[in-house]
Amino acid sequence: MIMKNFKFLSLILAMFITISFTACNNGVSEKALVATKDDNNVKITMSFAADGDTIVYCEQVGEISKKSLNDAQKKALKNTAKDAEKLFDSLSGSKYDFQEKDDMYIETIKIPLEGKALKEVIKKKIMPISNENATKLSLKQTKKILEEAGWTVK
Repeated sequence: MIMKNFKFLSLILAMFITISFTACNNGVSEKALVATKDDNNVKITMSFAADGDTIVYCEQVGEISKKSLNDAQKKALKNTAKDAEKLFDSLSGSKYDFQEKDDMYIETIKIPLEGKALKEVIKKKIMPISNENATKLSLKQTKKILEEAGWTVK
């Protein structure tokens, strides 16, 4: 379920890929854009760090209420989390964490999204990006697409 939502994020991000390269990250704003969506007992918060209009990384936190899942769904979710951990461990610079806290499952994914790291994301098909040479994601376009998709954007 969380991976399905991550794929949704990936699809959104893929829609505004631009071809360019940003050489430095000295002016990185850690929370240049924060978007949230509550849907079917799943709350997703995406925080984008950016250098100007170039997204440097995205951190996604997904929260699912344990009460909304039956035992089979809980087991499937935990298995999906194990697979996701392997995938993100293979991606340089990314971090993956899945925890059970109180009555919630919490998944946190942090992915670098520029330069060589973005090329690796594309190569491993973590995001459905058709332009294999893309090296930049636009913050302005991301905000526009997320707003149009019904996300709450700050």
